[in-house]
Amino acid sequence: MVMVIVIIGVLAVSVGPRFFSVTTYEERFYTEDLLTALRYAHRVAENSNCVVRFSVASNGFQMAQDGNCFNASAANFNMNVFRPSEPDIPFNSVDKPASLLQSSTTSPFFFQPNGNILDSSSTLATVTVSLTGLEVTTTLQIDGYTGYVSKI
Repeated sequence: MVMVIVIIGVLAVSVGPRFFSVTTYEERFYTEDLLTALRYAHRVAENSNCVVRFSVASNGFQMAQDGNCFNASAANFNMNVFRPSEPDIPFNSVDKPASLLQSSTTSPFFFQPNGNILDSSSTLATVTVSLTGLEVTTTLQIDGYTGYVSKI
């Protein structure tokens, strides 16, 4: 009986990792982080009454809040939006897995305090972000009228 347990243990250590890929977890984590960031940007814009700019790039995503929110001057997106669970860390990511390709119908786009999404020409826009990887294929849609973020 002990010998069988030892053999199963050796097999689990040597063969087990081949059945699980770190890439799968990295892709899923990044996808969920992006979804959470989009939803959080929407809430920050509504609750702070200030516009939040969201950019999707080839290496990750970034969001920033309008630093001139309550002034008459032009928008200046120089304020970081921080992660709610880690208030010292900006809610940005440049850790997109290399195996994951992402594209957005428009970038940057802006979450308005009234819930609308505007593109860089201040036009109401429904934004679609597509993520395609080895293990993940997901499409996220941000409704232009409400800012609601959903997986489709």
